[in-house]
Amino acid sequence: MEKEKELTFFDFIKSVQDQKYILDDNNQKLYLKFLVNNVLAGELNLLSVVNFVLNINAPHFSNKMHYDFLFYSGLLKKNKFYKYKFKNPGDSEDIELISDIFQENPDKVKDYLQFIEPEELKKIKKERKNVKQR
Repeated sequence: MEKEKELTFFDFIKSVQDQKYILDDNNQKLYLKFLVNNVLAGELNLLSVVNFVLNINAPHFSNKMHYDFLFYSGLLKKNKFYKYKFKNPGDSEDIELISDIFQENPDKVKDYLQFIEPEELKKIKKERKNVKQR
C-alpha cells in the first residue's frame, strides 16, 4: 500500500487553479488560510480581495468557506505561478549582528545587507566570534 502524500497549501492553490476540488473533512485542518492569503497578497490584482477575506471576514470564514470562496470565484489564473517568500532563518541573525556592530536601526540594516558580500559577512561573523571568546 502506497503512502499518501500530505497536502501543503501550495496543493490547495494549485487545486483552485486547476478547478479540482480537494478539500474534504480529512484534510481541512491542513488548509492554512493565513499562508494562502500571504501568497495571494503578493499579487496586486488580488490584494483587495485578500484584504476583504482576511480583514473583514476572517473571523467568520471557516477553512471550507475560505477555500470555497477562492475555488468558485475564479480569481486565480490557471498556470500562474504564485510566489511565497519564505523567511531566511539566517537573516534575523545577520541583521542583529550588523545592527549591534554599527549601532544602526535593524530596518536600515536590512537594506545594508544587500550590499555586503557573503564572504565579508562570514569574515564579520568570525571576527565577532573571536572578540566574544576573549
